[in-house]
Amino acid sequence: MGDGINDAQAMAESSVGIAMGRRSTDVAMETADIIVMSEDPERLGSEVPLDFHEFSVFHSACEYSSSSEGVHPVIKLICVVKRNPSLSIEEFHDHWRSRHARLISETPGVADRIVRYEQNHRAAADYKRGGDFDGVAIQWFDSMDDFVAMVADPEYQAQVAPDERELLDLDGLVWILTEEEEVVIPGPAHRDEPVIKLVCMVKRRPGMEIDDFHRHWRTVHSPLNRDTPSIARYFVRYERNHRARADYNRGGSDFDGAAVEWYPSVQAFYDMIGEPAYSELIAPDEDRFLDRDSLVWLLTEREETIIG
Repeated sequence: MGDGINDAQAMAESSVGIAMGRRSTDVAMETADIIVMSEDPERLGSEVPLDFHEFSVFHSACEYSSSSEGVHPVIKLICVVKRNPSLSIEEFHDHWRSRHARLISETPGVADRIVRYEQNHRAAADYKRGGDFDGVAIQWFDSMDDFVAMVADPEYQAQVAPDERELLDLDGLVWILTEEEEVVIPGPAHRDEPVIKLVCMVKRRPGMEIDDFHRHWRTVHSPLNRDTPSIARYFVRYERNHRARADYNRGGSDFDGAAVEWYPSVQAFYDMIGEPAYSELIAPDEDRFLDRDSLVWLLTEREETIIG
C-alpha cells in the first residue's frame, strides 16, 4: 500500500497492491491492483460495506499486510453458512460436498494457501428446531496474509466466488477470524465413533469489555465446564476459538468467538443441558458473560475434511 514511486515496486510484488489517495503518482496507480481515492484508510472501515469477497480490499491495506515482519500466528475462518434460497436442503448439501469442495481443493491459488478445510453439515435432526443455517465451514491459514491473498487471488475470484454465489446466501453468512483453537477438554486424536458437534458463535454480554469477555471465558467458564464431573462426562472434546484482535477492526460482525464441542449423540447434548449442574452452575455463569439471546448455534454431523 502506498502512493509514491518508491511504493510501486513493493505493490508489484505484493498479492494485492493498493494506491491510496488522489495524489498517488501515475506509476503507483498503474502498478496497483486497487486504487482507493480516500487518503484516510480509517474511513474505509465505516464507509465501505464489506462482505466476505471484499475483505481483502480493506484488511490487506489497513491492517494485515502492514505486519510483514515477525511471527504470523495461525488464523482460522469460522463461517456459519446459509444456503441460496433457490436450493433445497438436499441440493445444498450435495453441492457443498461435491462441486464446491472439489473447486476449493483443485484450485491452486486457493488450496495452496489453506492448511486445513473442514465442512460441518447440519445434522438432519437439528433442522427440526428451525433456523436458517445449514452448516459451518472452518478453514485454517498459516497467517492472516494468506487468507487475504486467497480471497484476492484471480483464481478464487474467477472460479470459487461464482460458485459461492450459486451455493450460498452471501448476505446471510456469519463469520469471524479467530486465533488457533484452545483445547479445554481434549478428545482422542482420531474419532471413529459416531459424534455430533455443537458449533456456537458466541457474543459477549452488552456492556462487557472485549478483554473481560475473553478472560472470563478462559479462566472461569471453561474450567467450570471441565471441572464439573456431571457436565464434563458428556464431552468428547471441547475447544474455544477466540476472535482475533485484528478482526475486530473489520466491523460487520459483533461475535467474539466460537465454541466447538463434540458429543456422542444429539441426545447426549440435550441430556447435558438437562443436568441439575447445568441449570445451577453453567447457565448462571453464561448469563454473566454471554448475550445468550444472540447466540448462533448448530448441531452438525462429524466434520468432513476437504484439505489437510
